[in-house]
Amino acid sequence: MHAVTTEFPTHGYVAPGFEEVREVFQANFDDDIDVGAAFCVEQHGEKLIDLWGGYRDRDCTMAWHGDTLVNLYSTTKGIASAVLAWLVEQGKLDYDAEVRAYWPELKAAANGLKVGQLLSHQAGLCGLQQKLAVEDLYHHATIADLLAQADPLWEPGSATGYHAVTWGFLAQELSLRVSGRTLGELLKRHFSIPLEADIHIGLAA
Repeated sequence: MHAVTTEFPTHGYVAPGFEEVREVFQANFDDDIDVGAAFCVEQHGEKLIDLWGGYRDRDCTMAWHGDTLVNLYSTTKGIASAVLAWLVEQGKLDYDAEVRAYWPELKAAANGLKVGQLLSHQAGLCGLQQKLAVEDLYHHATIADLLAQADPLWEPGSATGYHAVTWGFLAQELSLRVSGRTLGELLKRHFSIPLEADIHIGLAA
């Protein structure tokens, strides 16, 4: 729980009519839900809400700023999907093509699994039989090889099951095979830099 003496001020802006959002945002700190957070809403280019507050660490020693980077977790799939859509637009990838045309070693793709099915959680590869350590997830090639050799958990294309952790490896391998670049490299070059967007897949030290 928060130390009673610690204050969690909210900073930023809300447009007239959105004052209640600031109150709810502040309540997350007062009710011991958040240590630090940010929330921003834009509509048609107009910023309606831009709030931040609290701290970046559990000990409440480093303040949260308006430009504090946060881990997007599974919403990164949406960002990565935009990069994959760019590859489709460039003619390097086809949602209707069979995955084995790009990644012949992937056992789950042997019976005609389409790229669109792979990317919509239908590959049957939402987990691996091998016991993994967290450190294993830092090595793309290792996990991609394990996924390539894995027996799918259901007939690929016949059902959907959320590929919470494995989706990123599957998408990354497609990107590497059709472009020679990681999703993070493509995101930076074709999205983050042109749009001046402080968003990343993979950070420098």
